[in-house]
Amino acid sequence: MEKIDEEFAKTTKILLGASLSPVQKYEEWLTQRIPKGKIVKSVFGDEEIYMPEFSFWKFLKTNKIAALSQMKRAEALKIDEVNEGEGIRALARRLKKIAYYIGEWNEGENFNVKESNIFKDSANLYKIIDVFFSKNAAYSVYSYYDENVFGCFRAFYSKFCINCYNSSNLSGCLETDSSARSSGCYFCHNVENLQDALFCSNVKNLRYAVGNVEVGREEFLRIKEILLEYIREKLAKEGKLELDVYNIGCVGGK
Repeated sequence: MEKIDEEFAKTTKILLGASLSPVQKYEEWLTQRIPKGKIVKSVFGDEEIYMPEFSFWKFLKTNKIAALSQMKRAEALKIDEVNEGEGIRALARRLKKIAYYIGEWNEGENFNVKESNIFKDSANLYKIIDVFFSKNAAYSVYSYYDENVFGCFRAFYSKFCINCYNSSNLSGCLETDSSARSSGCYFCHNVENLQDALFCSNVKNLRYAVGNVEVGREEFLRIKEILLEYIREKLAKEGKLELDVYNIGCVGGK
């Protein structure tokens, strides 16, 4: 975990002006809007598998889960021959006894991956699901060609982001959703080609913007520091932040 904690500290330093570590301390904050997983043991041994708890995964019985490396043992299982006239139901009952599911999958060259499910050609991952061609990620789902992303869901071609969702080509963003080709965005939704923005939504091509209004660099930095000071204080005290991109417009953050 040392390398992952180091990269999380580097990312929070960029985004918040303070290095936070270890990443596990902030798990509640980083997973409040993403699908989670749980650890189960392979039916063929003590190997631990990180199983998603969403989509079809949640319907799989844990006593039918096997690791990919152990599936050869399942291949050796046999069923009784179905007699003529028994029909498809009889065959299904027999197959049920030897049917197992692969609980994890990985391919390519991977390094320093812990408690993760489905990954390819990636490094320094912790509790991720479906991460490909990426490095330095934790508590993230569906990441492709990412670097230093934490608590992200469907973030593609992005780097140094925390709690970003359904977005692509983001850099240095926090709590940003449904956005593209933007950098330095905080609590923004459905934005494109923004640089340094706070609380913006449904806009394009702005810089030093607060609430969809360009305010200039000096004023932007003043307001940003007020926001960051609040975030740092809450994280230091509680290890989590009750406000996010989805509830920031609600009274009291509720």
